[in-house]
Amino acid sequence: MKITALATVFALLMLPLTALAQVSIGPAGVYAQNFAFLGITDYALTNNAAGNLGWYATKAVGDASPNTFVATDGTGALAAGLRNYGSAASADRALGTVLGLPATGANNFLGLRIQNDSGVAASGIRVRYTGEQWTDPASAVQSLTFSYQVSAGDITSLTAGTFTNFAGLDFASPVTGNTNAALDGNAPANRTALDQTIAVSIPVGSEIMLRWTDTNDPNPLDAGLAIDDVFITLLVPTAAPASISGQVKTGNGLGIGGVTLVLTGGSLTGPLVARTNPFGYYQFDDVPTGGTYLVEISSKRYNFSQASQVINVQDSVSGVDFVADGK
Repeated sequence: MKITALATVFALLMLPLTALAQVSIGPAGVYAQNFAFLGITDYALTNNAAGNLGWYATKAVGDASPNTFVATDGTGALAAGLRNYGSAASADRALGTVLGLPATGANNFLGLRIQNDSGVAASGIRVRYTGEQWTDPASAVQSLTFSYQVSAGDITSLTAGTFTNFAGLDFASPVTGNTNAALDGNAPANRTALDQTIAVSIPVGSEIMLRWTDTNDPNPLDAGLAIDDVFITLLVPTAAPASISGQVKTGNGLGIGGVTLVLTGGSLTGPLVARTNPFGYYQFDDVPTGGTYLVEISSKRYNFSQASQVINVQDSVSGVDFVADGK
């Protein structure tokens, strides 16, 4: 079967629902994030909060506030910690981290929590993002290493459970001049675009946590590294459109012709209308799979105690019958 992309609208258009939830990727488009939510001042990130839905951070060392992303353009002497990188007063921001002493056992983590709500089991996930370098303190390459974890249940920690490394999405610092100077992470020489597809099964309703790890390097000064322009796509099998069919009949089983039925819901852009033939049979064609639909019936001559039915469509559905009251 062909593979197609199922995802959601851009993150900045995604408003939280009544209950706080991880990023939900469904059958509507793709998920994208440019971190404009950070603003130009220090940003206190609460894991998976409404303002930064789906995003997590865990810090081993640094400033006192555990998840405060300190706004900076890479200049100035700052304690190790999390960074809101961007040029001064610019709305173009990046989610960053920098480490220092102690030299062992210290990691910072950035993570994105996603749930597969596409209605179809995903066979993989495509991850695109840009790695940016904002400081140049070392003569050796330093990296943000990428890993992921899939679970049928909630994933709410960047350190618990088993994460699988995926080196194709590691971001290595492009500048190793050891000048201990600030860099413009938006300049082409200081950034790298990464684009990889991970072949991994993500069942319907399951979660995947994407994680970037900043490990403390032996050099006392660590590079300021960040991620930006994250773009996520679930890969699911393409399903051919389905049909919904049935019969409208009297209580004694005689078909009723000329009755109107309306189909709404799922990923339809508008309602579908069908009319029964002289024997009472009807059919809706080209119904997208993976959604829940409502079939409603109306007639001037007959009354129906059950005038609507809810149908979950994963394949063609038949036998969606309606029986008129009386004989």
